[in-house]
Amino acid sequence: SNAGHRQGPLAGMRVIEFAAIGPAPFAGMMLADMGAEVILIERSAIHGNVRRGVWVNSAKVMSAIRQCRIYDNQEGVRLDNFSSIDIQSSLFHGNTSYGLYLYANGVASEIANTIFYDNAYGVYREIHNPPYVIKNCIFWANTTADYQNIVLDAASIVADPLFRDPDNGGFRLMTGSPAIDAGFNPGGREGATDLVGNPRIANGVV
Repeated sequence: SNAGHRQGPLAGMRVIEFAAIGPAPFAGMMLADMGAEVILIERSAIHGNVRRGVWVNSAKVMSAIRQCRIYDNQEGVRLDNFSSIDIQSSLFHGNTSYGLYLYANGVASEIANTIFYDNAYGVYREIHNPPYVIKNCIFWANTTADYQNIVLDAASIVADPLFRDPDNGGFRLMTGSPAIDAGFNPGGREGATDLVGNPRIANGVV
């Protein structure tokens, strides 16, 4: 337990899994503000926040974001205070400062199968932060920089993901998208189907 690092009436409480759509991400934020450790955010839309969509600021707490759409915030996700996070199969877009901001010793343990599209910065890492792993991610049309102070793995690309109609929320992939059959298989952590119920793995890969 990390209760000694947290304050509030729910210090010492650990939310083991958090998977829902709609008001659930807000409820998780409230629990965290009162001292609880929120471990997982899954299949959620996190948007329209004046500052941060998700702020992980708890010392040595491991959190996860999977199959989420994080958009139209100032900062999509920010990590501070030695916190770490596992980000899988998510979409960051339209965040006006950063899609993912790694600041003050925040370290993302793994980021995989995630698209950073039309943010100011896709991913920004403060240069004093420890290294982390980015696998099979796509960066495109981020207005200031796709990424800063990070190194992509060989399978990550900077290319148009060929969304069908992104200006109107249409983020399905068109034929010929570089994201098709190009993912990193995460070992069952994300479930068998995607957000619309289609099989996640086709032709052997995500």
